[in-house]
Amino acid sequence: MNEEQKEWYKRFWSSFGVREFLRFGCAFFIWEFIGLGLYIWLNNIGILIVFMSVYFSFPILTAGWQPAYSVLRKILGNPNMPEKIMPSKKNWGYYISLAVRLAISTMMIYGGIKLMFQ
Repeated sequence: MNEEQKEWYKRFWSSFGVREFLRFGCAFFIWEFIGLGLYIWLNNIGILIVFMSVYFSFPILTAGWQPAYSVLRKILGNPNMPEKIMPSKKNWGYYISLAVRLAISTMMIYGGIKLMFQ
C-alpha cells in the first residue's frame, strides 16, 4: 500500500465511530424493513428480491464507484470522511471478482423485477 492509500484508510477509519456504525445499520435495517413490508403488503416476492439484491450489492459498489460512495457518506453523515473513494491501482483479479458479484446482483434484480410484473 502506498502512502496515499494509507492516509485514506487512516482518515476513513478515524472518522468511522459508533455513531456512523449505528446510522449505517439503521439505514440498512430500514431498507430491508421497507422491502419486507412491501412484500407482505403486495404479496410479491419480486419486491423482496430486488430490495435484498440492492442491499447486497451496495457495499460492493461503494468500493469502486464514486456515486455509491457519495451515498454512503450521506448515510454516515460525517463530513470528516474522505470525499473521494480510495485511490488504488487494482490488479485484474479484483475486476473479475467485482464483475462476477455485480453480474449476480444484476441477475437478482432482473429476476425480481420479472417476478414483480408476472
